[in-house]
Order: sequence, then C-alpha cells, then structure tokens
Amino acid sequence: MKFHSTGRPPPKLTWWSAHKEIRGHIQENSGEVINTLTVSSLQRHYLDQSFICHANSAELAVPVTAAVTVDLLLPPLSIKLLGVEGPLSVGIGVTAVCVVVGARPPPTVSWWLNGRPLQSTGERQRDEGNVTESQVVVIPTAEDQGRYLACRAETPGLLLSSFEDGIQLVVHYVPWVKISLNSRMRLHDIKEGSDVQFTCNVTSVPPSTSVSWFHNEVHVNPNTTGGVIVNNASLVLQHVNRYSSGAYTCRATNTEGQGISRPLVLDVRYSPVCKSGQRWVYGIAIQEMAEISCQVEAHPSQVSFQWVFNNSADTSLIAQNRFSNNFTHSVFILPALFWCLCAYNCRLRFLTVIISVP
Repeated sequence: MKFHSTGRPPPKLTWWSAHKEIRGHIQENSGEVINTLTVSSLQRHYLDQSFICHANSAELAVPVTAAVTVDLLLPPLSIKLLGVEGPLSVGIGVTAVCVVVGARPPPTVSWWLNGRPLQSTGERQRDEGNVTESQVVVIPTAEDQGRYLACRAETPGLLLSSFEDGIQLVVHYVPWVKISLNSRMRLHDIKEGSDVQFTCNVTSVPPSTSVSWFHNEVHVNPNTTGGVIVNNASLVLQHVNRYSSGAYTCRATNTEGQGISRPLVLDVRYSPVCKSGQRWVYGIAIQEMAEISCQVEAHPSQVSFQWVFNNSADTSLIAQNRFSNNFTHSVFILPALFWCLCAYNCRLRFLTVIISVP
C-alpha cells in the first residue's frame, strides 16, 4: 500500500493500525513523499482491518489522513455433510444438508452423486454470511447402495478454494430375487424320473433372513422321503413326475419386506398313461356298431395310436382307416359281425415308448 503526499516543508508520513504505528518504507522524489507499507502474508484476522496513513507537514497544520480497509477472498474453514449418516430406505426421501463455514464471499455449493450433478433444493446464509447451508432432497433407489454423495464448496474468484465432504450411501431395499435352474439342465427338456435343482439368487441390503419356496402358490415343505429337499436358497426335486410340473417361485425376506421372484415354469415330459374314468367293457349285439374310445394323458400330447385285435387264437393290427386319432384320444369303430368275447388293445407310440392299453 503506497501513500503519496506533497507539501512544504515535505510532510512526515506514518502508517497506523489498531492505534499502533507500523513502519513503512519512505521515499522522497522532487518534493513528493511516498510511504510504502507491505504486509507480507495476509491472514484471516486482517479481514476488515483498517490501515491509516497520517501526513503531517507542520506542527500547527491539521494532519491529512487516508485509510485502506482490507477485504479478503477466503476459502472455507470447514465443510460438513449431514442428514444421510444412517441407513436409507428405497423411495423414502431424506434431506441432506451441507454446512460450509468461513468462506467469503458466500461460496458456490454443488451436489454430486457418483460424479453426477444434483440440483440443490435450497440455500441460506446465517451468522452474517459466515455460514452457508445448502440442501438437497435424496430419494434413494436400490442402485444407489454404495454410491458416493458429496457436496463441494468453492469461493467465487479464488483459485484452489474447493472443499468437499461426502459419504458412501447405505440404502436398504426389499430383496431382489431370481430363480435359476441347474446349469446342466434345459428347462423344456426335463423328463419324468429326472432330478431337478433350483437356486434362489438373492440380492438384498440388509441380508435376507429367510428364503421360502412355492409351487403353484403353495408353500413347498421339505420331504426327504418324497424327494423334496429344501436347503434355504436351494430346492432339489428328485425323480420328478407329471405332478411336479407348474410354476415355482421363491421369496426372500429382510427388514424392508419380502421380495418375490418371477415364476419359473417346470414342464415335465412324461409317457402316456390311461386316463381314469374310462369305459373298459362294451356289451354290443351282433350287427350293431360300437365306438370304442381310448383316452390317455401324455406330454407332449402328440401320441400315435394302434389298435390290435387279440383273442386266444389270433392277434392282428386293425387297419388305420377304421379308427381316428386326436392327440391323446383315439376312437375305434367296431362292427359286431359275430359272437365273440374279444380283447382289443390300444397301443400308444410316444417318443420311444410303446404301451398296450387293454
């Protein structure tokens, strides 16, 4: 800071601050006196401090003064992120507060979530601008678990003044659940008699406390003798049959609630079996026509039928034009031309299996 003054005789220049004289560097040049005051390292306590230069040219003259008041650009002294220290729950909004102390002028505060900027929802100054509070409402998702939330404060016009505070979010959410089948098996190529293993894959914070299994919305209970083995996240079905088919789901529970997997549909392929409730004995008169029905259950349902005449003296195939097929149902037209106590067999071809149905 330089104070220039002229006068006759040349004035005496002195610097003062807080009622104390401060030595400066004095130069004289053609009647002009210059007193230069250098403050080598400005500190915070110099803020709003006044430096006054007095010029005295004679004992009776009124001294002339000039003053300089120091204004400083100051970086923050501290920054603190509050409000999100504890576990958060998915979908429930919380207000995060960033408190910045000591910046001058009031700092620019920005919010970041894993490097992505967030929009502040409010800001206020207190303690005569020495404290700045910025707010943002965070509505967490499950994907936010473990992400880093940060607030950053910078003093406008001051380089290298960026201060930051942050926290790694802990987000609690209902378990994510997914069923997978033993990797060695194909879902649509499971035959009766096979062993099937399901795995319930659970992702949750906090960890799940229980896993349960359901078949067509009915709870699956362990039954070792019946070939049903439940081991928490694993379900093993031994020697599956057609009744094992259906939709399987698993459910996982934690303190946030219960997560349910999408159903995995098990479609067991099985050989034809006679459908219950059919008529097995037909009584017909000579010259009367009869329709003899053969119904089976099978998966897949593309079944080939053969009809065979069988008595003690002869066994012969019935011509195909004398019966009709419709997937799992065949009808044989029988003309009773003579008296006979005969047996007709319905044979089924399914995959590589041939079954005789009397």
